Amino acid sequence: MKYLTLDEWIDNVKSLPNNKASGPSGISYEMLKNLNEDNQSFLHAFICVCLDLNDIPDEWKKATIYPIPKPKSFFADLTNTRPITLLETPQKAFISLLNRCLSRLLKNNNVLKEINSLPYQATSPSSQSA
Repeated sequence: MKYLTLDEWIDNVKSLPNNKASGPSGISYEMLKNLNEDNQSFLHAFICVCLDLNDIPDEWKKATIYPIPKPKSFFADLTNTRPITLLETPQKAFISLLNRCLSRLLKNNNVLKEINSLPYQATSPSSQSA
């Protein structure tokens, strides 16, 4: 696999959304976006090593799941909650970068054919029989 450039990493970080929940460490997307070039370079090198070794840190293989109460009475019933999973922000940035690269690879090599490459279009039952 061709190594990702530092510019590709920085572009990916800049494209991440703002005002999202941070992971257990408290690192937010905004913090990643405001890293200086030396720290961005260090994080980029770490991501490249992960790709080169085909491995990620063990801590990134774990997630913290919190039950968030739904807008109705809780009554100590977990069905009245919805789970939210908090992942570390650098981990989410890494996954975002992998998704961008995979999408580009699939598109450039015409891996997806016909219906798989088209945006989903819902059709009504009446239009299918016509």
